[in-house]
Amino acid sequence: MVVRLGLTDRPRPSPVDGPARRSWRGSASDIADILADPRRRALLALVWMIGCYVVPEALAAPYAAQVGGGPAVVGLLMAAAPLGSIVGAWLFARFVPPARRPMLIGPAAVAAGVPLLGMAWHPSIPLAVGAWSLTGLLSTAYLMQAQASFVRATQEHIRGRAIGFAGSGIIASQGLAVLGGGILADLWEPAATIAAIAAVGIVLALAGAVSWRRAESRPGSSTARIAGRAPRPR
Repeated sequence: MVVRLGLTDRPRPSPVDGPARRSWRGSASDIADILADPRRRALLALVWMIGCYVVPEALAAPYAAQVGGGPAVVGLLMAAAPLGSIVGAWLFARFVPPARRPMLIGPAAVAAGVPLLGMAWHPSIPLAVGAWSLTGLLSTAYLMQAQASFVRATQEHIRGRAIGFAGSGIIASQGLAVLGGGILADLWEPAATIAAIAAVGIVLALAGAVSWRRAESRPGSSTARIAGRAPRPR
């Protein structure tokens, strides 16, 4: 009942012309098509590097121990990024005009890692909570729009497969980043590890942002043109 009252009736999607491809060969062909598109390739790079910005949550307990904090500090640190995410999602959807959102993907992705660079100086708990919240705010804002732009740039008949491919990459990137962060924190220290991985994230985000800007500047590649309405011939 809650779901029914909270949703708007929408028309049923039209059937896709042509036979559906369910073979492994078809899946590989669809993924190759996605990676061949500069726009979607850049968006995937920006979406997948989000793993660099979730490392602080994985190292919340070690960092709290490093600065002499207890369980309450761990809880504050782990709640910082989710709180920032909630605020970021609301602010982005409420105050940023839809036409400007794609242009903010790259800048927000780069800026999201900047607050974490300050962890190298072992900030106080309030400053660390503020930095992690700001990273959560900016990373959620850019991730929301990057995923939306990726879906809009993908043909309707392969969107489900494309979304699964992108989602699997997000999970894998987070797992690898957390694993790498844990290994580095054992060899080094939590604060410096967070700052170092954030720096890697900024470099990756900058590369992805440049690629996204170049792809969008090409004639006929504007996000206003939705690939689902005009599938590319194969």
